[in-house]
Formats: sequence, C-alpha cells, structure tokens
Amino acid sequence: MRASLLRISAVILIFAACSNVLGSIPPSQFHFQTVVSPDKDEPSGWRAAQVLITLGSRYGVVTCQVEVGVPFTTEQGRVSEEFAQVAASMAAGEAARAVLSDPTATMMSAILCITFLKEMEGFLKDDIPGARVSRFNIVGLTPSHWP
Repeated sequence: MRASLLRISAVILIFAACSNVLGSIPPSQFHFQTVVSPDKDEPSGWRAAQVLITLGSRYGVVTCQVEVGVPFTTEQGRVSEEFAQVAASMAAGEAARAVLSDPTATMMSAILCITFLKEMEGFLKDDIPGARVSRFNIVGLTPSHWP
C-alpha cells in the first residue's frame, strides 16, 4: 500500500514538474452549504463552500484554504447550485493556470495562495456578480480536499 502511494505521488510530482497545472478541480468538490436563507422575490441569500486545494509546480506543493461564497439570487436572477459549482470549478482552474504559469510567481505558500484567491475571485465574478473567494472564514462548514 505504501509503495503504491509513493509511486502515485512520484507520478503526480513528475507531471506537475512538466506542466503548469495537473488536472482541474471537478465541480463536485464545491459542496455549497446555506449560510443565509434567501428571501422570496428579492436578490438575497448566501451559500458557501470550503475546499483545501493543493497547487503543485516544479518548485513545490502548496495547499490553500479556499472559501467560495455566492448569492442564491442576483439582480440577473437565480444562481443554481449546479451553476455555482461549475463556475467555481472553472474559476479555480483558470486561476491555477494563471498563477502557476507566471514565471515571476513565488512558491512562498502565503503569497501564492493570496494570489490564487484573488485570481479565482476575479474569474468567478465574471460569471456570478457578488461572489467572494477568501481563506476559510465561516465556522461550521465541512471542507473538501482536492486532490
């Protein structure tokens, strides 16, 4: 079992060294939970998901706390959980590619995670106005892990 885990880890690190981003984060990793229930017929309500995302490059591996918050409804209409999951997944993938492909990027974990969070929030706000991406803030949510 341990030898198998070591082989898998070695393969992951080899692929991470050869490419900027290994895979993408599936939408199902974003387990949104209701934080504030929505009011009827008004832009309101809030749901959030927490994910520990591991970013790897040839310089090392960093794990970032990612909390994604989205409204239930915006002035444009209702935001379904499925749409929020796909939008968060796509934003995380784009942010990872942007951050890890920057030749001037540092692998200092705090700086890399802050840069990743800012990039992800920018991409997510393009799809969901009012969305927020930060480190873990809301107590009581159950985080998932990727990978």
